[in-house]
Amino acid sequence: MEIRRYWAVIWKWLWLVVIGVVIAGAVAYIVSSRMEPTYRATATIVVQDTTSPIPGYDYSQPAVVAHAELMRKESVMQQVITSLSLPYSTGGLRAKISTHTSTNSPLIRLSAEDGDALTAQQIANTTVAAYIQQNRESVQAAAQEFLSQIQNEINKTSAQIDELEAKQATVGLTPEEEDELKTLQDDLDSLKTQRTLWNTELAKAMAASSVSMGESASLPTSPVSPKTIQNVALACILGLVLTTGGVFLKEYLDRSVKSAEDVSVLTGLSTLGAIPKFKTTPDQKGAFIMEAHPRSPAAEAFRMLRTNLQFATLDKPAQTLMITAPGPAEGKTVVLTNLAAILAQTGNTVIAVDTDLRRSSLHQMFHISNLLGFSNLLLAQQPDVKAHLEPSKVAGLRVLPAGYTPSNAADLLGSSRVPFLIDELKRQADIILFDSAPVLAVADAAILAPKVDGVILVVEAGRTRPEALVETANILSKGNARILGVVLNQVEREGSGYYHYRYSGSYGEGDGGEEEQGRHRHSSGKNGL
Repeated sequence: MEIRRYWAVIWKWLWLVVIGVVIAGAVAYIVSSRMEPTYRATATIVVQDTTSPIPGYDYSQPAVVAHAELMRKESVMQQVITSLSLPYSTGGLRAKISTHTSTNSPLIRLSAEDGDALTAQQIANTTVAAYIQQNRESVQAAAQEFLSQIQNEINKTSAQIDELEAKQATVGLTPEEEDELKTLQDDLDSLKTQRTLWNTELAKAMAASSVSMGESASLPTSPVSPKTIQNVALACILGLVLTTGGVFLKEYLDRSVKSAEDVSVLTGLSTLGAIPKFKTTPDQKGAFIMEAHPRSPAAEAFRMLRTNLQFATLDKPAQTLMITAPGPAEGKTVVLTNLAAILAQTGNTVIAVDTDLRRSSLHQMFHISNLLGFSNLLLAQQPDVKAHLEPSKVAGLRVLPAGYTPSNAADLLGSSRVPFLIDELKRQADIILFDSAPVLAVADAAILAPKVDGVILVVEAGRTRPEALVETANILSKGNARILGVVLNQVEREGSGYYHYRYSGSYGEGDGGEEEQGRHRHSSGKNGL
């Protein structure tokens, strides 16, 4: 059941979800199309694995990571900027360069991004070349410094040996001095051997190079950003999530009465019908959906209302019915008009009476005069009900408008003349429908309700507040009114979850088939439902 309700919510707001997705995708496309393209060029650097004793030549995995970081150092960036005459600062250029290493791999991938493909390629290759050059110079400088230290030791040792040998040639050496001379000669031989080794290693290192270009960056042919298709897809997904979430949040926060279940939980009353939203133009007989569109879902909903009303009054027939609502503009007059029309079409004689003496509107529905009506009959000494009834375009349906607008409407409706007038109306027709003022607006409806056989409450789905419906039902119940049920008006047609149908074709031969059958079926229902 919950899944059906979720689907009903999605179906109800599907247009908004679609609009949200389209707008999000359109915005993403416009933004992406206006963004400057960015190209990426990638060069591969190889770090040699060597056991050379020269400082900086022990290249384990941590050393590979260190090289990757050093490639973006200040001096390298400055050299690239100078070499390519780039309009960037060292920090700006560093932001365009990234390096990537893999575990247990001597490879470093250096990528450069720029709005120009050639510039991106040049930045990548020049950065690698600059670092290789600086690294070689750094290693060579370190080796030369160490060699200089060895040479200084050799020169110092040689000077000491020359001094002792000169003394040996002239005056001779003591045994201690002879031992010292021998030690110095051994040290000198060792230092010369070490110098030779370092010179050899330096030559090898310079030839092999610890860091070298594995693969130079090629000229990129397509931009890496913006990714228009990907951006549009992600934006559409985001738009879908946001709009769907917003719709469910709105439904969660919306506490209005929307379904038969809400009506039952709040009041214990049954729902007699659910009238979907419908529109008629002025030339389509006012609000008579039964006449303007007899095969529409709204027309069928009124037929269902008629049928359910007959079941609701099966045990205790009702000849006089009052139609009211918790508040104004909930569609009670439209419901009454169409219900009166369909009851008349089934062979009953029906009178629609406007007892909303403060804001009468029934005469507008039927396009008749409102000069004389219900209020005038209440004030007349010898009321002639039949003379005040106005015919309508629907056979069997007559109308008694509100008439004169009194200043004491509640007093008139509470007078003893009302039951007398109702009895007179009952002698004129099988069914009398009273259009009453809203219950919560004025006391008129509560006063009239006990004097009729039954009351029908009209609530606008998605608008009437739960507390308004509960209070209305309580007011009428306390006044001993017989509430037959509730009519949900202005229900969303698609996925309403209540009396939702899809129609194709007609009933019987044309539109009159079902109604003709109805006349025969309900011909015995005169003098009440």
